[in-house]
Amino acid sequence: MKLYVISDTHYNSRDAVKIYNNLEGIDKIIHLGDMENDARSIEIATGKEVISVLGNNEFSSVPLFHILETEYGKIFLTHGHKERVKSGLQNLVYKAMEHDCNAAFFGHTHMPFYMEVDGIHLLNPGSLTLPMVTYPSTYAIVEITKDSFFVTSCTL
Repeated sequence: MKLYVISDTHYNSRDAVKIYNNLEGIDKIIHLGDMENDARSIEIATGKEVISVLGNNEFSSVPLFHILETEYGKIFLTHGHKERVKSGLQNLVYKAMEHDCNAAFFGHTHMPFYMEVDGIHLLNPGSLTLPMVTYPSTYAIVEITKDSFFVTSCTL
Protein backbone atom coordinates (compact mmCIF):
# COMPACT_ATOMS: atom_id res chain seq x y z
CA MET A 1 0.00 0.00 0.00
CA LYS A 2 1.30 3.44 -0.93
CA LEU A 3 -0.03 6.51 0.91
CA TYR A 4 0.27 10.17 -0.03
CA VAL A 5 0.11 12.06 3.30
CA ILE A 6 -0.48 15.81 3.57
CA SER A 7 -1.57 18.29 6.21
CA ASP A 8 -2.22 21.96 6.83
CA THR A 9 -2.99 23.05 3.28
CA HIS A 10 -5.05 26.02 4.57
CA TYR A 11 -7.25 26.71 1.53
CA ASN A 12 -4.63 25.87 -1.08
CA SER A 13 -5.19 22.44 -2.60
CA ARG A 14 -3.52 23.31 -5.93
CA ASP A 15 -0.03 22.10 -4.96
CA ALA A 16 -1.40 18.91 -3.42
CA VAL A 17 -3.16 18.06 -6.70
CA LYS A 18 -0.10 18.96 -8.77
CA ILE A 19 2.08 16.66 -6.66
CA TYR A 20 -0.45 13.82 -6.82
CA ASN A 21 -0.54 14.07 -10.61
CA ASN A 22 3.22 13.42 -10.67
CA LEU A 23 3.09 10.40 -8.35
CA GLU A 24 2.54 6.79 -9.36
CA GLY A 25 0.85 3.93 -7.56
CA ILE A 26 -0.87 5.91 -4.80
CA ASP A 27 -3.52 3.78 -3.08
CA LYS A 28 -4.83 6.37 -0.63
CA ILE A 29 -4.55 10.10 0.03
CA ILE A 30 -4.50 11.14 3.69
CA HIS A 31 -5.25 14.76 4.68
CA LEU A 32 -4.54 15.44 8.36
CA GLY A 33 -6.63 18.56 8.76
CA ASP A 34 -6.70 22.27 8.16
CA MET A 35 -8.74 22.40 5.84
CA GLU A 36 -11.39 19.77 5.11
CA ASN A 37 -12.60 21.77 2.09
CA ASP A 38 -9.15 21.23 0.60
CA ALA A 39 -9.51 17.49 1.10
CA ARG A 40 -12.80 17.55 -0.85
CA SER A 41 -11.22 19.67 -3.63
CA ILE A 42 -8.32 17.22 -3.88
CA GLU A 43 -10.75 14.31 -4.02
CA ILE A 44 -12.69 15.92 -6.86
CA ALA A 45 -9.58 16.91 -8.82
CA THR A 46 -7.85 13.52 -8.50
CA GLY A 47 -10.83 11.18 -8.51
CA LYS A 48 -9.21 9.44 -5.53
CA GLU A 49 -10.86 9.11 -2.11
CA VAL A 50 -9.25 11.38 0.48
CA ILE A 51 -9.37 10.29 4.10
CA SER A 52 -9.47 13.43 6.24
CA VAL A 53 -9.72 14.43 9.88
CA LEU A 54 -10.79 17.62 11.60
CA GLY A 55 -8.18 20.35 12.08
CA ASN A 56 -8.13 23.04 14.74
CA ASN A 57 -9.09 25.84 12.31
CA GLU A 58 -12.31 24.35 11.02
CA PHE A 59 -15.81 23.27 11.86
CA SER A 60 -16.89 20.30 9.83
CA SER A 61 -18.58 16.93 10.04
CA VAL A 62 -15.35 14.99 9.48
CA PRO A 63 -14.15 13.01 12.50
CA LEU A 64 -11.52 14.18 14.98
CA PHE A 65 -9.55 11.03 14.26
CA HIS A 66 -9.70 8.02 11.96
CA ILE A 67 -8.28 4.52 12.30
CA LEU A 68 -6.88 3.31 8.99
CA GLU A 69 -6.61 -0.45 8.61
CA THR A 70 -3.55 -1.59 6.63
CA GLU A 71 -1.74 -4.86 6.10
CA TYR A 72 0.98 -3.58 8.46
CA GLY A 73 -1.58 -2.81 11.17
CA LYS A 74 -3.76 0.09 12.23
CA ILE A 75 -2.76 3.74 11.79
CA PHE A 76 -4.18 6.48 14.03
CA LEU A 77 -4.90 9.60 11.93
CA THR A 78 -5.39 12.93 13.69
CA HIS A 79 -4.61 16.59 13.27
CA GLY A 80 -2.89 16.57 16.65
CA HIS A 81 -4.31 19.64 18.36
CA LYS A 82 -6.44 17.58 20.77
CA GLU A 83 -3.38 15.47 21.62
CA ARG A 84 -1.43 18.71 22.22
CA VAL A 85 1.41 17.66 19.90
CA LYS A 86 3.02 21.10 20.14
CA SER A 87 3.78 20.30 23.80
CA GLY A 88 5.06 16.77 23.23
CA LEU A 89 4.09 13.48 21.64
CA GLN A 90 3.26 11.32 24.67
CA ASN A 91 -0.52 11.91 24.38
CA LEU A 92 -0.33 10.88 20.72
CA VAL A 93 1.57 7.71 21.61
CA TYR A 94 -1.03 6.90 24.29
CA LYS A 95 -3.89 7.43 21.80
CA ALA A 96 -2.21 5.12 19.29
CA MET A 97 -1.72 2.47 21.99
CA GLU A 98 -5.30 2.88 23.19
CA HIS A 99 -6.53 2.05 19.69
CA ASP A 100 -3.97 -0.76 19.17
CA CYS A 101 -2.25 1.14 16.35
CA ASN A 102 1.24 0.54 14.98
CA ALA A 103 1.52 4.13 13.70
CA ALA A 104 0.11 7.62 14.25
CA PHE A 105 0.02 10.36 11.62
CA PHE A 106 -0.55 13.96 12.69
CA GLY A 107 -0.23 17.56 11.50
CA HIS A 108 -0.77 20.85 13.34
CA THR A 109 2.89 21.83 13.94
CA HIS A 110 3.62 22.54 10.24
CA MET A 111 6.99 20.81 10.74
CA PRO A 112 7.89 17.47 9.13
CA PHE A 113 8.72 14.76 11.64
CA TYR A 114 9.26 11.01 11.68
CA MET A 115 10.32 8.81 14.57
CA GLU A 116 9.53 5.45 16.08
CA VAL A 117 8.57 5.59 19.77
CA ASP A 118 7.70 2.51 21.81
CA GLY A 119 7.26 0.55 18.57
CA ILE A 120 4.84 3.12 17.14
CA HIS A 121 5.75 5.04 13.97
CA LEU A 122 4.98 8.76 14.40
CA LEU A 123 4.72 10.86 11.25
CA ASN A 124 3.98 14.50 10.58
CA PRO A 125 4.18 15.33 6.85
CA GLY A 126 4.64 19.05 7.59
CA SER A 127 2.69 21.63 5.62
CA LEU A 128 2.41 22.11 1.89
CA THR A 129 1.34 25.74 1.97
CA LEU A 130 2.24 27.26 5.34
CA PRO A 131 5.46 25.64 6.57
CA MET A 132 7.31 27.00 9.57
CA VAL A 133 9.87 29.66 8.59
CA THR A 134 12.85 27.31 8.78
CA TYR A 135 11.15 24.46 6.88
CA PRO A 136 10.30 24.00 3.20
CA SER A 137 6.83 22.95 2.00
CA THR A 138 6.65 19.20 2.63
CA TYR A 139 4.54 16.06 2.28
CA ALA A 140 5.18 12.36 2.88
CA ILE A 141 4.93 9.14 0.95
CA VAL A 142 4.47 6.03 3.08
CA GLU A 143 4.91 2.56 1.63
CA ILE A 144 3.53 -0.27 3.70
CA THR A 145 3.63 -4.03 3.40
CA LYS A 146 2.75 -6.69 5.94
CA ASP A 147 6.34 -6.60 7.22
CA SER A 148 7.60 -3.09 6.43
CA PHE A 149 6.85 0.58 7.00
CA PHE A 150 8.88 3.00 4.89
CA VAL A 151 8.54 6.82 4.98
CA THR A 152 9.85 9.30 2.44
CA SER A 153 9.59 12.98 3.39
CA CYS A 154 9.41 15.11 0.29
CA THR A 155 9.81 18.83 -0.35
CA LEU A 156 7.90 20.89 -2.87
